[in-house]
Amino acid sequence: MADLVKQLLHPVAIIWLILIAMCGWQIYKRQHRWAAINGGMVLFLFLFGSTTISSKLIGTLEKPFIGGVIDGNATADAVVVLGGYVSGGDEELTGIDASEAFDRILTGIELVRAGKADRLFVGGGLFKTDDDKKSEFSVIEPWIRRWDLTDVPIDTLGDSGNTYGESQAVRKLMDENGWSKIFLVTTAWHMPRARAVFESSGVEVIPVGCDFRSIPKGKLKVFPSSGRLESLQIFLQEKVGWMYYRSKGWIRLEGLSGE
Repeated sequence: MADLVKQLLHPVAIIWLILIAMCGWQIYKRQHRWAAINGGMVLFLFLFGSTTISSKLIGTLEKPFIGGVIDGNATADAVVVLGGYVSGGDEELTGIDASEAFDRILTGIELVRAGKADRLFVGGGLFKTDDDKKSEFSVIEPWIRRWDLTDVPIDTLGDSGNTYGESQAVRKLMDENGWSKIFLVTTAWHMPRARAVFESSGVEVIPVGCDFRSIPKGKLKVFPSSGRLESLQIFLQEKVGWMYYRSKGWIRLEGLSGE
């Protein structure tokens, strides 16, 4: 019952109920065109906010990367963690404001602690503070050291700004250091595009996904939720992002590894 009440009090659920009421009123008033429009929105919110369709869609992006590599025999020259894991920190007691993608950092640390590589590189861009701008690396590196999470060298890929920029920074490191392959760590739903960009840049990767949204898929909800609608948004965002990267020539299908 408590879970049902929480679902009911969610803004998306309230909007959905209002739309249902409006649709009923418009049918009563024979305003069939408006009733059809509102009815379509009611159906859309139910399909993608209440059912597991959104989870299954995002699961198509995540499925190839289910299963860790911690217990396997694979090793690489470095662990590369893509940016997006920090959104601030000056106002926090801990000195760090972790984003939803913070699992990327934790996964990268687990890999080096397990002896999978002896170097950790982290990407990321800049975020605004009250006085200036800071890089994600300038926030995360002291935090890792303060908690003594690993003693391997931690370096930055620079303020790359996006996945393509990070792939170019890693390509340069590989050429300079004679590396053959890396562990690539990012959010599971982002991994198909990230891996394709890195491989198109000539970087051999062992993909390690984290922060899975489709596991568990859950069950049918009585009322729509923003979490499931967000999964739909992420799925569409990645598909559009793939097409954009293809149009820029950052992803080339020839030579990409299979799933």
